[in-house]
Amino acid sequence: MKKLKLALRFIFSHKLKYLVMSVATVVFLIMLFPYNDVGDVVTSQVSQQTNNQVYVVFDRLKAGLTSLTVENLTVETPALPAISVQEVTVNPALGMLITQKPEGTLLAKGLFRGDVELHVKPGKRTEAGVSTHVIDLSAQRLNLNELHKVAQLPVMLKGRLNLNTTGTADPTFQEQPDFDINMKIDQFELPASTVETMMGPLNLPELRLSQVELKGRLSAGRFNIERALVGKTGDELAGTIRGGINVQIMNQGRGVQPFIGAYQFEIDLDVKKSLKDKAALFLSFLKAYETPTQDGAQYKFRLNANSLQMPPSMSALR
Repeated sequence: MKKLKLALRFIFSHKLKYLVMSVATVVFLIMLFPYNDVGDVVTSQVSQQTNNQVYVVFDRLKAGLTSLTVENLTVETPALPAISVQEVTVNPALGMLITQKPEGTLLAKGLFRGDVELHVKPGKRTEAGVSTHVIDLSAQRLNLNELHKVAQLPVMLKGRLNLNTTGTADPTFQEQPDFDINMKIDQFELPASTVETMMGPLNLPELRLSQVELKGRLSAGRFNIERALVGKTGDELAGTIRGGINVQIMNQGRGVQPFIGAYQFEIDLDVKKSLKDKAALFLSFLKAYETPTQDGAQYKFRLNANSLQMPPSMSALR
């Protein structure tokens, strides 16, 4: 016992030296680690673990005491076009070691030619005892044309998207997420295009809007629109949209998928004569809800259906 006390006394008397030595060892390990050789190993392991369904490649990996940065990251899957990011930095929280739950910050620069910042921390348990996470996502200046390629939308879109969303989610999706969503698109453009509908091909004219704004809440399997502004004074199209749509996000084992259900929208649009002439065929479906104005027409109507697979019903909005 006496020898143990002497050993402990010796260690504590030189604790500063041991601390400096430990920190120096960690720093040198970080500096000397062969990060340039990690890329091939990660690519191989991800490919094997996903049965060659996901291919990940990057140029360089950099590590700090509390962060990890990957440069020029590309992710490819059979279902989607390649997604590239200039730089991804992950900062895990120290509390993650204790709670064993995802917690920290992720920064993605150059994703869809914009920047994305994601904050995750443990949330409260639901009444059913399910663990949730608090998620704060901010996306700035995302290029809609790049998003269009990944989402494989039927029409091309242009513009810059800014998105802010905060809420809680159950990673297993046993319960529906709860999020506040704020979105704004600047310099929105829809080039002239043709869209296939249940009634045949529909030609859409070119449309340019100064901005599009959307504020809503996703809760209990429904997205309610609190405010939606389409265009503004001076644009060929300007108006408001209110209503909501049922959105159930389900975990199917092979992945998470949204299921769209019933929807109901109240739409109030002012259309200038220039656009009215270009979209004469499309607007002919709304003739019953048209009110002529000095420089075009106003359209006020209600649109609803039980699902996207059913033709919507329309009625006048008073």
